[in-house]
Amino acid sequence: MSSHICSRFFGQLAKHKKTGNIYRVHEGIVLDCTNSRDGTACVLYEKDGNIFVREASEFNNKFIMLQVEDNFEQELIDFLKKKVATK
Repeated sequence: MSSHICSRFFGQLAKHKKTGNIYRVHEGIVLDCTNSRDGTACVLYEKDGNIFVREASEFNNKFIMLQVEDNFEQELIDFLKKKVATK
């Protein structure tokens, strides 16, 4: 996944293919600077205040970017609030 492709995802929502969980992408590309992984392209994303980093190629395989319509985000927030309230 190249940086110009990932950068368009900034602020968008992504759905994990296996769990169905929804995350917000905060950065399209960040670089891992850990010794042996130096320069590895990663995606920074968040859910419920928890920040996650995943290698960009793995992110691309495990997530689907959601098409966000004007009112979709508010509808999603309302849905999640109801889901939490019923637990």
